[in-house]
Amino acid sequence: MSIFKQKRKEDRKELIYYLELTEKVSGNTIGRIVDITIGGILMISETPADVGKVYDMVLRLPEMIDDVESIPMKIRCVRSEKDPHSHYHYSGYQFRDLDPHYPHIIEELISQYQF
Repeated sequence: MSIFKQKRKEDRKELIYYLELTEKVSGNTIGRIVDITIGGILMISETPADVGKVYDMVLRLPEMIDDVESIPMKIRCVRSEKDPHSHYHYSGYQFRDLDPHYPHIIEELISQYQF
């Protein structure tokens, strides 16, 4: 996973929860967020992601923040690797066209749940 840290522009923050990321249309859980910034996320999943593909997802918050229960988001996969020690895959994503209200919610999420 060293490539993720070498190319990362911001220090991502680990949260006390592995928050679920679900597909917007189907509602299926795709993976869990390992760490997050206002610019993107690192997700762990059982299936690899397609680098370059934009996904339409929803992040459900552990509790309401400023009257928001979930954050709809488009995320673009910028890298994906299989964990050599398990059957899981780690994928890095950038937020695309994130509503201007949500970076504040993400900052609050990090503030409240960072460890």
